[in-house]
Amino acid sequence: MVSCFFLSEYTMGSQVIYNSHLRKTFLTHSPCRTSSTSASLNRLYVPGSISGQCSLMYNEVKMTSPDLMNFSDHRGKYSIINRRFTELTSGWQAYTSGNAVWNINQPQGVVTEVQIIAVADGSDESRHGHTYIKPTSFKVTADSIVQKDLNTQNKVDAELWVNGFVQKNADFPPPGRLCFASHCASNSHVYTGGYNQQLASTIQYDFTFSGACRYKIIAVQLQRVRIDSTGRITATLN
Repeated sequence: MVSCFFLSEYTMGSQVIYNSHLRKTFLTHSPCRTSSTSASLNRLYVPGSISGQCSLMYNEVKMTSPDLMNFSDHRGKYSIINRRFTELTSGWQAYTSGNAVWNINQPQGVVTEVQIIAVADGSDESRHGHTYIKPTSFKVTADSIVQKDLNTQNKVDAELWVNGFVQKNADFPPPGRLCFASHCASNSHVYTGGYNQQLASTIQYDFTFSGACRYKIIAVQLQRVRIDSTGRITATLN
């Protein structure tokens, strides 16, 4: 672990000191070695070498021997819960008009949110990560029982806002979302709820858009990642 790091660089008439511990750069000036006109206008001018004038200093914080022994071997003890992004559709699907329906049979895992990523029909695929189109309605039904129905554009927008997905850049509009956890935008490391879809046999998503487009449906699920005593990594849905 590096606790402090300093780098000094000598330039023509200046000294640049970067302190990564404070994350600041300091610039100090010293008398110029040559006139500014000769250095900038004379093509034949060759600046001197800074070889041997750069220095590097770092301090390393070491653990005690008992702590080092405790942290050196955690085989079979590693077990965390993180997020898995599962595409429910098979590639880009075409939407023309009216109510679109996508069914999932025998769903698995706990879902914190479902994203519907839509792009303009016939758009350049290299721009698919930048120009998302929000749906005008978005509904989820489990075994013929409606779980959540965002049946207006205002409700679609409110779902994003109340869950922390606030658009800060007009050039990067967010996709539409159905959120099942509390404040989904900030629950990467803290469990804040979810929808156990394994309790249903069929999940149905209904949605509409204002015009023709292409879309994907992505489920954000909770998964447990383990490393066993042999070093093998496994990930299972909870």
